[in-house]
Amino acid sequence: MAVDGDLVRKRAHDVSRPRKWDQYRDGDKVPDDKRISRNAIDQAEEFYPGTAALFRSPMWRVLRGERIDRYEIDSGLRTIPGANRLLFEREAREGEQLPRMRPFDNEVTGGLLAMADFHSLAATVLMCALSEEIASPELREEALRLYAGLRIPLSEKPLFKPFFPELYSRIDAVCRHWVFLSNSQRMEVLIPSKGAMPDQSHRFTHDPAILRIHLPIPGFDEE
Repeated sequence: MAVDGDLVRKRAHDVSRPRKWDQYRDGDKVPDDKRISRNAIDQAEEFYPGTAALFRSPMWRVLRGERIDRYEIDSGLRTIPGANRLLFEREAREGEQLPRMRPFDNEVTGGLLAMADFHSLAATVLMCALSEEIASPELREEALRLYAGLRIPLSEKPLFKPFFPELYSRIDAVCRHWVFLSNSQRMEVLIPSKGAMPDQSHRFTHDPAILRIHLPIPGFDEE
């Protein structure tokens, strides 16, 4: 009623109302983000500020398996609320239009870990995607270390609890660890998060370039 109140009609024995919100809530349908008068995302944003940033987060492109280049990743990171202030310098340098990205060091990762919210997770996933694009094992390791640190605090937040297993199974599958067998040979290691959906993580074990293992690390399945 808050977002579509004019379409709600009370009748003698029931209430006529749009059922799309039930489908969105249950995950049976995804809103169409089109320029229409009743754009569900914009409607929800009006009453619940922050909804649009969640729905339109660049993280979802990465988790859908889309390949986005480093320039798209850079643009996406600049749109992430809160995280963008940590990831980029405050002002553009002389002769440059946009502030440069800061080194992904302990100060940046510590700030993202302190945020411990959806946006810090989105930034972490995009940094994993960036490490793939620029072939940086160091960036990959830092991003995955931050991801591991975010798991426990995020799993307890109400926003994440309903779909924590599915979300983290998907991130685990996309943001895999790297193991270098030689200077020219890399293997991807899939380490499922504790509480991840088994059927999701097992789907990727048919690939000979992927090794699925369990390690006794806090935050992971202890097997």
